[in-house]
Amino acid sequence: MSSMSISAVRSAKKALRSSMTKSLRNLTQAELQTQSEAIVGKVVALPAFQRAKTISCYLSMPTAEVQTMALVSTILADTGKKLFVPSLTSNDGEMDFVRLYDDGDLRTLPTGLWGIPEPTTEWGDGKRQSGISNVT
Repeated sequence: MSSMSISAVRSAKKALRSSMTKSLRNLTQAELQTQSEAIVGKVVALPAFQRAKTISCYLSMPTAEVQTMALVSTILADTGKKLFVPSLTSNDGEMDFVRLYDDGDLRTLPTGLWGIPEPTTEWGDGKRQSGISNVT
């Protein structure tokens, strides 16, 4: 790929991000909630979701993106599924996926800069299960 095409791709990505940000900012909270509920309904109806034993899902910001709390609660309520969520594990931006164990665990997560619940690496008397370090 020539440097001209890379430049064009970068420019197009920047324009798309800007357009999407503007569109998301124009959504009302009610529209966002309605669309989020529709997405969650489609996800939980998927045969792959129903068969899955381990699932990863992000914890959403309060606004401007798909709200995942209903999906997260559905996963946590299913004793046959394990939920892993992104977690920054160091100041240099290193990310892991750590396990959320139950709804009580979710409710006690500290809130970060963007209003996103942020799991710590500790849980109970030990460390949270890592979704990355367990991959073989």
